[in-house]
Formats: sequence, C-alpha cells, structure tokens
Amino acid sequence: MHSAVLRRALATSLAAGLGLVASAAAASPSLELTSIVGRLEYGGGATELLVEVRNPDHASVHGTIELRRSGSGSVAAHAPFDVPAGERRHVRIPVASGAERFAVTAVDDAGNVLARTGDERADRTSLAIFEIPPSDDDRLQALKSNVVHAPGRNETVSLGHAAIDATTGVPILSERAVVYEGISLVVIPARVLARLVPAQRDALLGWVRTGGALAIGVSQASELGGLEGLVGAGVRMQPADELPLDDRGASPGKNANLFVYEGGRLRTGPFGGVAELGLGTVHLLAVDPWSTAANGNEWVQDHLADVAADRPARFRPYADSAAVSAVKYLDPNEGYRSVIVLVGLLLAAHAVGTALGFRRIALRRGMGPAYRFAAVTSAATFAAVAGLGVYARGGLAARSRELAFVEVASGERLAWVQRHRAFFASDARKVDIVPRDPANLLTPLGREDREPAVRVDGSGVVSLVGVQVRPWQTTAVLEKGTTTLPGAISLRREGDTVLVRNGTGRTLHKVVVSDPQRGCLAFGEIPGGAESTSATARPSNACTMTERESAPWRAFDAMFTTQPEPRLLPEKRLTLVGELDPDGAPLDDGGMPVDQRLVIVRVSGGAS
Repeated sequence: MHSAVLRRALATSLAAGLGLVASAAAASPSLELTSIVGRLEYGGGATELLVEVRNPDHASVHGTIELRRSGSGSVAAHAPFDVPAGERRHVRIPVASGAERFAVTAVDDAGNVLARTGDERADRTSLAIFEIPPSDDDRLQALKSNVVHAPGRNETVSLGHAAIDATTGVPILSERAVVYEGISLVVIPARVLARLVPAQRDALLGWVRTGGALAIGVSQASELGGLEGLVGAGVRMQPADELPLDDRGASPGKNANLFVYEGGRLRTGPFGGVAELGLGTVHLLAVDPWSTAANGNEWVQDHLADVAADRPARFRPYADSAAVSAVKYLDPNEGYRSVIVLVGLLLAAHAVGTALGFRRIALRRGMGPAYRFAAVTSAATFAAVAGLGVYARGGLAARSRELAFVEVASGERLAWVQRHRAFFASDARKVDIVPRDPANLLTPLGREDREPAVRVDGSGVVSLVGVQVRPWQTTAVLEKGTTTLPGAISLRREGDTVLVRNGTGRTLHKVVVSDPQRGCLAFGEIPGGAESTSATARPSNACTMTERESAPWRAFDAMFTTQPEPRLLPEKRLTLVGELDPDGAPLDDGGMPVDQRLVIVRVSGGAS
C-alpha cells in the first residue's frame, strides 16, 4: 500500500517536473537571423543584420544580442533588446562587410544565454538584385537564369527579398544608405515605394542619389504622380505591342502588359525608361514584374539582370593600394626620411668637431679638459639624435588626422563619403570612435589581434568600442556612407564655356575640371559663394595624374580602377576634382586633437 502511494507520488512529481521543464522551454525566446537585404551575400559592401526576437512568455524579456563572427569566440557587435510578452521585435545590427557570416546569441542582464541561431545566407554573388515586394506572398520568383547575357560579361546574379512586417504589411528596410552599397539593383513596385516608412524611404533614395540604381514597376498611370521627384513631371506611359529590346529570341509572354514611357527626364533605357538622379539612376520598367503573367517569366528576369549589370559608375570598393596610400599620408612616422639625413649630418659634424676640438684642447689645456669636452659633445649629440628620433616617430603628443573622399553630383548636397581617420599616441590606449554622420559605418583598417566591437545603442547609433592605439603606431579606421555638404557645387556648360559655382561657403583649392570639349582645365582656387569660368582657367595635364603625385591624390585615383568609368577624371563626362576647405569640422576625434584634415571632392556633371 505504502509502496503504491509512493510510486504514484514519484510519478506525479516527475510528470510535474517534466511539465515545468517543457513549459520553460516553450516560453524561452527564439531568434531568427537574416539581413535587411534578405539572404544575399556579396563582397565589397556593408549590410545590416536583422535579428527577430520572438517572446512567447507571459512576461517581457530584455537583454543583449551578441554577434560573433563564424569561427571566432569574441563578440563582434552587441545591441540591446526588449520584447513585451507574446510579441516579436527586430534588432538591427549594421556590419561593415556583407560577405561575413555570424552567429547570434541572446543573453539576459545576468549573462544567461536565452537563445542562439546561426547565419544561413546564400553563396556570394557578383550581381545582387534586392526586391522589395508588395507582400510576403507576392515575391518575385527565384531567377531561372543566373548569368548576365550582355556582351563580354559572365556575372552570376542572385535575388534577395525584403522582409515584410507582419503587423503593418510594410517592408522592413534600413535607415542607412550605406547598407545598400553592395547591391547592384533595387526593384520595387511604385505602390510600395509610396508607403515606405519615411526614414527608410529617404535612406533608399539617398543611396540612389549617391550612386545606386532603382527599378520601379508601374502597374497603372495613376502611380506616376508620386514619382515626379525621381523622374520629372509630365511622364506618360502607353501600352506597347512589342519592345525592340530583345536579341535572344525570347518573349515576355502573350499576357504580359508592356509599356513605353516618355516625358519628364526620361530617356530610353535597356528595359523601359531611365532617368538620372544625382549620381544614380531610376528605371521605369517596361513590364511590371509582379503581374501574374510576368512573375517568373525568364524574359523579364533576363532583362532585370541586364539592368542590374548596367548599374551606375560610382567608385567601387577601393583596392588595397588606395588604403595604403591614404593611411601613409595620415601616419606621422612618414617624416622619418628627412630625419635620417639630419641625423647623418649631425653625426658627421659631431665626429669632425669633436676630433678637432679634442686635439686643440688637449694641446693647450691638457687631457682632462679634452676628455670632458668630448663627453659633453657626445652627450649633446646623443640628446639631439634621441630628440630627432622621437620627432621621427611622431612626437609625444597624441593626435588624430583625417582624409576624406567625397563624391557628389553637380547641384546636389547629398554626397557619398569615405573618411580615413587615423589616431596616434606615444602610449598605449583604447578609444571609442563614433561616425561623423550618425548613419555611417566604421571599419578598422589593418590587421588587428582582436578587432574592436561594434556597439549599437538604444537610439541606433553605431560606434566602435575599444579601438586599440599602440605606442608610436598609427591606428586607422574607415568611415563610409553619406554626408550632406553645406551647399551645392554646380558644374555646367553654357555654350563653349564651363562654369563652376561653389555654394558650399568654403574655399575650393587646386580645382581641376575634365571637359570633353576643351580637355583638362586648371581653375585654381574658388572661394565659397564665388563662380569661376573656363575663360580664366589654364590648360593642364593634371587629369592624367602627372601633377597629382601626393599620397591622398593617388589613393583617390586608385578608387577608380574598374569599368565602366575607370578614371578619376573621365574624358567623356564633365567632372571636377578639388580640395575643399574643411573649416567647421570638429577639432577633437576619439579624445585626441585633430592636427591635419584634408577633404578631396569629386563633382560629376552630365555626359557629353
């Protein structure tokens, strides 16, 4: 009797315990890791990881999301999360490279692991098409053909999809233009573009204005009114029986609605109408890819790939030589060559002077004063050599330097910027670095034993934490993204005359303009608010870089080494390059005073 009661009690306790364990397991939060641009993986561009935290518990859960690179135990980034009971939240973590893979862990305030997940993105691709669909159930089908058919090209193409918020039905996009850097083409319906979250729409269009490509699917003429800011006013769309764009014998299908566009700033493009927007392009597609007949049609997919391959020519991710030249310019140790000459002259003078003085003093006053003279001169020479050595190493004062490359379209204020920021000290220290523009991203330059962690605070500002500055060594980081100039630089042609207006309020120095009609022209200095014309400019060979031998100019030139626009100053486009006075920038960086700053700006005008 007692044994039966005991067995029943034990069984009841065991069942209750298992129930509690199961209940606790069921209530644990879960994670899903993807990225803002879907499961695309690409090299040479930033991305923003999207961590969805689901909380099935009856109480809210909060803590920290920790991001670790695959194969590494150190934390690469961390961001706070707070999810109410029974809800889900997205945590955004920007990372500087879209080619890296990560593992994610959610920990509570006590350091207990709540959930883990890994990165399952697709293989790397050379052309990345990012689709922002009308809904999760109405996405473009996977590309059937993954090779661009344009002559001389053999590029793989992959398609990624934006996530859709389950509550609002609105796509989840980034508020950072730099996140789209590695994307070849963004494809979106006009009806979806009109209802994006304003900050996310601004970031997407900011990327286009600074060199991106946006393809818009239009299903009816009433949608054109919301696109006037992108392609101009007065645009008309008309049905077309056929499009003379295909040379592969393919067909869009009998039921596909074909359109042609005219008016506004549009010109005929590879697959519909195309208009320039800043440094980028906006395409109005000849076929709405989300229509029933077109979705999954191989003819449509091939043409989307061709549009992606025809992306605008802003500077590509620069070669290693560009980074080396930039950091070399910022390194105080680069002054050692002149010091070696000075040290050699000083030692030679010491040897000759000490020998002559020692002999003369020994003959007149004896050996004792002669030895004292030799000791004093040797000590003085040693002190001078040591002082020159400290000077050659950069001195004792901690300081920072900056070299910025800016690219902007004529008449535009929104620009693409790559800032090289260097830090130097005679003692070891760690610094926290924040971007100059809050939406930009920071990347350490050079190999580190342990890379600094990325911190995302509650307001979404990203910083590098614990950047190690070693004694007598220059530590550099790259800030990449967009910036807003204080005013526009206008570059235009009136007849045979080229006019440059500097509306920034800062002086432009060493201004050179590449004019397809008149060749290379040196304008010299243009004060803020002033206008200069080619009538006062002189012919120059600076466009071929023969007069641009400094490290920063070589670094900027190295960023234009790929097709279709391989030169810093191209021959077929009105282009300006100059140094912009950096007045108004902060005088402190990472707790160190700034002793040197250079801004090189490139302004692109229209093609000729």
